[in-house]
Amino acid sequence: METSRPYHFLTDALSLLEAAFSQEPLAVLDTFAVPQIPGHPHPLLGAVVGSRHIPLAVVGLTKPDVAVDAAPVLEFLSLKARAQRAPYMAVFNLRDAALRPTPKLGTPAVSLEPLRRYATLLDIAPQADSLSHPMRLQVQRRIEEIMRDLLTLHTEGRLDLVVPDATFFVQRLLRAVEVLKPHLKDALAVELRYKPQFAHQLESWAI
Repeated sequence: METSRPYHFLTDALSLLEAAFSQEPLAVLDTFAVPQIPGHPHPLLGAVVGSRHIPLAVVGLTKPDVAVDAAPVLEFLSLKARAQRAPYMAVFNLRDAALRPTPKLGTPAVSLEPLRRYATLLDIAPQADSLSHPMRLQVQRRIEEIMRDLLTLHTEGRLDLVVPDATFFVQRLLRAVEVLKPHLKDALAVELRYKPQFAHQLESWAI
């Protein structure tokens, strides 16, 4: 399977995916490599994985600087997943990954909330075009995580409740603070101006 040399690391990632899904209960049923798709001028590699020759998911691999929520990528994978009658699809750009249900015909894939988003592999830069040995190990572990989640979906039909990773939680918290800070500041100014007793209480808390 050939890709242009700058993206040969995607074939390396595909080989890791094939190794992870090398035997039952989940195995690679087919692989694909597309030089580019409409609205997405970059290679897209991947595999159809399933159990006992029944497709379960389509897993797509793309460059680290391509968002896993990119509509052209999601629409291509959802089209392929529906054709295979695979109920799930995943996108992994070797940095971020998301596992989604396959949307019904007419439903934009980007409109569906992912079943799971995986923590960003920060050691892999968005401009990366090769995988060092440590990076390769991280990619392998992430593929194995996706495999375990697909196996859970296959055997139990659902995933456990998702606990957001620390980075995601802190980012959400910081954004909330930035939004609330001006309103809190204005509210405190009003309270301090018209309620001297509150000002004394606030001073005692500060001590």
